[in-house]
Parts: sequence; C-alpha cells; structure tokens
Amino acid sequence: MHKSLACFLVTGAGLLTPMTILNAQAPEPGRESGPVAVQDVTSSREPVAVGQGNRPAAVSQPMRRSLSINSSYFKKFYTNTQMADVGLETMQGYSFFSHKLEGLLPQNKMARVALRSATLFGNWHVSVAFGVAYHELGHATRVGAYGRNYKFGGTLTDATVEENGFFQHYGRLLLSGGLLSKTASVHTYDAKFEPAERKNLTGTDLARYLAKQELIIHAAGVNNQMAFAERLADEAYEGDGHWTFALAYFRDRSWSIAYGRRVPSYDMDRVFGSYDQLGILASKSQVNTAHLLAALLVSGSTYRYSRGLYHYLRDGSHSPIGAYEFHNVRVPETSVYLTSRGISYKVKSGYRFKDGLLLNAGLEYVAHGDHSGELTLGLAKKVESLRSAKLRGNVIAGSGIDAEINASLPLNNRSSVGMGLGHYSSKTLYGERNVPSLEHGPSSTMLWVKMSLNY
Repeated sequence: MHKSLACFLVTGAGLLTPMTILNAQAPEPGRESGPVAVQDVTSSREPVAVGQGNRPAAVSQPMRRSLSINSSYFKKFYTNTQMADVGLETMQGYSFFSHKLEGLLPQNKMARVALRSATLFGNWHVSVAFGVAYHELGHATRVGAYGRNYKFGGTLTDATVEENGFFQHYGRLLLSGGLLSKTASVHTYDAKFEPAERKNLTGTDLARYLAKQELIIHAAGVNNQMAFAERLADEAYEGDGHWTFALAYFRDRSWSIAYGRRVPSYDMDRVFGSYDQLGILASKSQVNTAHLLAALLVSGSTYRYSRGLYHYLRDGSHSPIGAYEFHNVRVPETSVYLTSRGISYKVKSGYRFKDGLLLNAGLEYVAHGDHSGELTLGLAKKVESLRSAKLRGNVIAGSGIDAEINASLPLNNRSSVGMGLGHYSSKTLYGERNVPSLEHGPSSTMLWVKMSLNY
C-alpha cells in the first residue's frame, strides 16, 4: 500500500511549525459621529451613506451561534466548504462559555480585562487545533478526489495514532493541550478508482498530469487555511464576524510564511518541485511576500478584526463584527492560493443595496506562472417575508464553470434547516481546490442538507 504523510508540529503554546511529508511503503463597539470615510457595517445596523451625518451607535447584541449536523460531516461526503462550519461553530461555542464566565465576575474592570486576556490563550488553542485539522482536510479531500483512500493520523508525544475521520482527528487535537507536541497527518492508501482524465494518458502527458496532481494535493493544506480566512472575512461582510474568529483569521492569512521557511518543508518542496517540472516560474519568496503584503495587509477584514479584538479586550464586547464599506462598496479582501498554474491573487469586493441585497464580485488571477484568471459573481439576500431566510449563490467562470447555491430557513427562534448544491470543475482555479470527485470526468456535483440548533 502507498502512504503519503503530511505532518505538522505544534510546540510551545500551540504554535505550529511544519515538519515533513513523507512517502513510504505501508499503510490537519462606542459611538462614532460626524462624517466618516469608511463605513463600519454590522448586522445590527441599517446601511448609512458615508458622509451623511452620524452613524448609529453599535448595539451590544449577542452574536448568532449555532450547532449543526450536516450531511457533509460524513466522511464519504466531506467538502472543504461545508466542513469550515465546524471551525466557526467551535469558536462560537467558545465565545458563549467565555461570555458566561465573565458574567460571574464582579464589576471590576481589571479583573475582567485579565480574564479576557486569559481567554485569548484558549481561543488561540481552538484556532490552532482547527487550523491543523482543516489543513489536513484539504489534503484529504484532494486525495479523495483523485481516487485514493485515506485516514487521518499523527503523533501525540511518543504515541502514533490513526483516525478514520475528521472529527476524531480534530477532537484529539482539541483535547491534547497546547503545550504538548502534536503532529497531524493524512495517510493515503490504495486507489479506489482511477480518474477518467488519466486513463488514456501516456508519456509526457501522463508525467504532467501526475505533477499537477501532486502539486494540487500538497498545496491543499495551505490553500484550505487561506480559504478559511476568506470565509471569516465573508462572515464579517454578512455581519456575523466575532472576536473569536480574529486569531484564526490572522494565523491563516499569514501561515505559509512560517510554513514555507522551514527546511525541509515537504509540502512546499513538493509544490515547487512540481512547478519546476511543469515549467512554471514561482518561488517561496513570492508566496511569503504575497501572504504578508497582499493577503494580510491589503484586506479590510484584517483591520476590522483587529478593531473587534481591541473592543473585546477593552469593553468585553461580544457584538457581531461587520465589514468596512465605502459608499456601500465593500473594502476589498485579498487571498493568495497555490494553483496548478502558479501563484494566484484573489481579490473580492461587493456592493450593499438599500434592501439588504449583497452583490459579491471577485477576480482570481495567476500573477506568477501561467497568466490566467477567472471571475466570481454572487448574490446574498435575507428574505424577511420567509422568516429571515438566507439565500446565497455564486458563479465562477474561467476555463470552466463552477456554481454554488444554498438556502437556510429558520423553523423557529431556535432551529433552522439548510440545503445547498455545488457544481465544481477541475478546470477552474476554485474548482481544482474543491471538486468532490474526478472519477467520471473533470467535474462533479455535491448536494448537502443541514439542520442547526441556534442559541
């Protein structure tokens, strides 16, 4: 049997540094007034035209939290997009208990600030544990898409473990403690099918296909972390950001800087080895620069989450965090991905209409490598006449077409149901990171259903 092992070491207070990947035989609030240049929109506010008087004061309303069961939580149906909800809901749960704990303290500002500071350590551990597990999920879903069986695994102190599913893997990382050395990995086994595109390839064509496959699988970990940071930015745009998301956002935006500097860094070495084999000019230094300057510094949510974290430490605010907007236009977000064509930059913005309709737009462009790009257009709307049901849809157009649509309908104040459909093509940059299976061709479709308990 074949085994591909993607490993990461957690040391100190949960700080991750990558280890290796091995291939071997054998079986991761206050009030502000006056004209303003940038509008801060949260779910508790109506949009206000910039420069037209006072902004409404921030309302200290509780964030929306949920606990869900999703068809995508079963191993056969794992998807990167839906499994991100696990991280969101874990952090929401952490915020709930930290909020309740603070309520037990006397009205002493210093004691409360001290507790809030202490809760950041626990929040960091939660974000690290999910970041590692979600990183490994990225590898796992790409391995599965290319037809190979896999298990999660790794080591805790001197013990080697192997886990059948994501939740067992994530649970071990959560419960192991931030001061213990941990590694996480994905073990790949014999093929369960051969991708349709590979069957008739020989010689140079087969070699290029395998190099591309290797690149996509090994880049999938850091790509998943960047995608999660992008998801957290989108949560803020829809008014559902929270201070407990901030550390995960910062970490995942900048992770590959530390990851790529480790020598050897097996994932990154394999990625750039594949780039060389494919004749693509891209380097680790370009990735590091892109993650620091573009993904972290040139993204509106970096500053919005920083402000939200500051207000939590100072005031104990658990109010939802919104996005920065200028004349109802979303301050852009930038993400960086390692694709089979080279290093890409993805820039997203949007427009908020008066009726609450959100128009999302994005461009992902390969700046270092085979210059190409794709466009994303999407809509998001809360339908008040349907119990504030949420509808979302996106279309991605490039060398192929991807489409996603999902809806969430509240049943009452405490529960809701959701359903979604996604069609992905490996010929798009987005699709190669998310296509569920390549068994029958370059594209496939995934349906999911979900039930949530809201609290």
